[in-house]
Amino acid sequence: MIEKPKFFTSVVSASLLSLVFATSTTAAEKRLPIEGQVFEIEGQTAFLISPDKTDADKPTPWVWYAPTLPGLPGKFEVWMFERFLDQGVAIAGIDVGESYGSPKGRAIYSALYEELVENRGMAKQACQSTITTATTTRLCRSTRTRAP
Repeated sequence: MIEKPKFFTSVVSASLLSLVFATSTTAAEKRLPIEGQVFEIEGQTAFLISPDKTDADKPTPWVWYAPTLPGLPGKFEVWMFERFLDQGVAIAGIDVGESYGSPKGRAIYSALYEELVENRGMAKQACQSTITTATTTRLCRSTRTRAP
């Protein structure tokens, strides 16, 4: 068996780590395709794009956008976002990476949900919007806040 040099292993490890850290986006770096708010929840970058007109007496309906990885949402979602906003529907999301419904990812989704509903006037029930089948892992905020 041929033994790989330690240098090779070190270079590959360093390259993989740089890819992981390079894909992280802070709230200060997040660029939205439409004007909105970018903020942090539990150290993760989140966003909220609100419609111009809302009913102050009612919670704002909203779409939960995923995945919210670096570069997403992008310019190709503008047409869809404009249609939501024209109907008075906000768009929100948070970057949890590729969590695949893990407990940590669900906890972060729950924290965003609580922030939006308790502090930012969003409706208790969100609609889900995903751009890949891998992210259709239920965004039901967590087992303790699932919709009926």
